[in-house]
Amino acid sequence: NNEPSKKLFLLFSSGLYTITITDNSFVEDNDGSYLLNNTENLTGPKNRILTATEISIKGYEFDNTNVNNKVSGLCLSDGSLVLELYYKPTVYNVNYVLNNGEVEGENVSTYTILSPNITLINPTKQFSTFIGWTCKEISTPQTTMVIETGSVGNKEFIANWEEYSYSVIFDGNGATAGTMSNLTNIKYSEIKKRPLWKKIKK
Repeated sequence: NNEPSKKLFLLFSSGLYTITITDNSFVEDNDGSYLLNNTENLTGPKNRILTATEISIKGYEFDNTNVNNKVSGLCLSDGSLVLELYYKPTVYNVNYVLNNGEVEGENVSTYTILSPNITLINPTKQFSTFIGWTCKEISTPQTTMVIETGSVGNKEFIANWEEYSYSVIFDGNGATAGTMSNLTNIKYSEIKKRPLWKKIKK
């Protein structure tokens, strides 16, 4: 026919416009339940896989064994995708430097941010008085040391001691000649290094 030719154009949507979805982070509580700690809005292209990124939460670490995790998903046009990451308390180590002391019982070797206040059991040591614990944060010896709820980080506690001091009084037992000065504030370790009979022979 004599009608002018017509061209037909088909337009396709690429589906790459940006969708906003929700990313929730949950932390474990003492009773094993989970509390919402953080919510973020993520954006991504429609019909593409979007993956959540782990965040830093004080005292917690991502629990990759939790079956409730939804780390990634398909970004739908209705924005209905919700990603969820679950975090467990980080377990911190506790080390003790007793300096030849002994603890009757057992102090904790680990703790978490959720642990109740932990009061350390003080050690004992023969011929010495315990004057307190010190650690990285506390340089003055403390006879009562507590790891408080909410604390984080590995800990090392050092036992500090003061040796017993002795006084030695010499009695000539009737001797009429010679003298020997009395000894005061002699530490136990000094007595072990220099037995008393050596002092008397001088």
